[in-house]
Amino acid sequence: MFVLLWATPRGCAVAGGGSRFLFGFELQTQNVFVPRSGVADIGEREVVYRHPVGLTLEGDETHLLGATSELEFVTKPFADEASARAALTVAARIAAKLAEGGPRDIAFDQNTAFEGGTWLRSGTLRITDPTFGAQAQATVGIPLAKLPTFFRAVLTRTGHAGHLDDLETWSKLLEWPSGPSPKALGFRWACQLFLFAATAVPLSRLVDPAKPTMPDVTNKIFDFTDAAFTQDVHAVTLKLPADEVPAQTLVLVNADSPKSAFLALHRTDFHAMYQALPRFDRDLLAALDITAAIWPPEYGGPDHRFVFPLPYRADPLATDVVARTGSPLVEKTEWLPRGVTADHPARWSLVTHGPSVRAWWTSVLHGDEARHNLAKDAASPPPGHRGRDRRHLADFPDPKVENKADYYGMGAFPTDAGPTADDRLAVYEIRAFMNDIAMPAKAELTSARWATVADVFFTHYFPG
Repeated sequence: MFVLLWATPRGCAVAGGGSRFLFGFELQTQNVFVPRSGVADIGEREVVYRHPVGLTLEGDETHLLGATSELEFVTKPFADEASARAALTVAARIAAKLAEGGPRDIAFDQNTAFEGGTWLRSGTLRITDPTFGAQAQATVGIPLAKLPTFFRAVLTRTGHAGHLDDLETWSKLLEWPSGPSPKALGFRWACQLFLFAATAVPLSRLVDPAKPTMPDVTNKIFDFTDAAFTQDVHAVTLKLPADEVPAQTLVLVNADSPKSAFLALHRTDFHAMYQALPRFDRDLLAALDITAAIWPPEYGGPDHRFVFPLPYRADPLATDVVARTGSPLVEKTEWLPRGVTADHPARWSLVTHGPSVRAWWTSVLHGDEARHNLAKDAASPPPGHRGRDRRHLADFPDPKVENKADYYGMGAFPTDAGPTADDRLAVYEIRAFMNDIAMPAKAELTSARWATVADVFFTHYFPG
């Protein structure tokens, strides 16, 4: 799960004027925080350690029984390559120090020094992998006009080049008049790539009860036979006759859904991207019917196709699901195939579906009516997840004011300051970064090789 927090102020000044693109990294390990008597548990998205080089150690969601969170190394946003590499070097040094005694439990205390930084919490870290094999991700601000180049790199380098043909076919079905700027074309790419993933119904997520997919620590099966909407999606996907529905509708849900569907995840919301377009482009898009602007009629009616049409995992503390979708949050215990048992069956809060494509596009242009015209699109964040306080939406989160454990990262940010005042940046998280053809596998991305993260990023993804 991505936890990098962008800080204010934006658009770091550099010698000679202007600003630089900001970027950051995270490295999620298999080492975990465990309960410690008399000390509050270290949970997901909690900052545990801070180093002045621009590095924090944090908790991330874990599926390991007995652990409260996984250890993650997170850099702040940097404006230059040297500072980013320095932070990764320090991260590797800290990992090496923690690994010195091999697998063991390490107790640490609040306000004590360690390797040039300070523990901000008390707790216990369990070293289960002294090599510190890591799952890496990168986040970067991209000028709107450069989004097509960025997306091409993500798709081609992570084994999804075939999507480019699909996107090209999609674009030809739209009816844009001549004259949109390169920024508008980049914005169109962003919207199309989002809808490409968000409206998909992979057959692999619809489980055959006779030959079921086996659940694992991150993927669980839930029975939605009692949900008419999900049954209809199932029937249409299987191309059943109009009067037939499946006997049983079982859905495979990822623990990190709906974010898990995306190769590149928008951290800037689409309404903010739209507002960053030149006035001519905004007027052009607002004047077009949705079928000409973004959703061709060949793909089905925009009132009957949905963003996130299959159930996904939700935050049980979310309170506005009915207002946003018309359906309540549901609590379900996982369905287990015959012969499979679980000592602790998963019980998750789930959202049945997201908004219609039309409702989403309307929110991109005008803000989210379901949230009292909030200046966000309807997938930022998706229904079932808490967003940031509306008083702070125009700025990037200030950790002294906002606790990042209280909001979902998808679409949480505004656009960032770019090289010029009228060239705003859309912040994207490269969730498929580990699938880049030059990246080693997680088990091989040990702390001794963490510099590889910077090598791949600056060679292939940095927009400068």
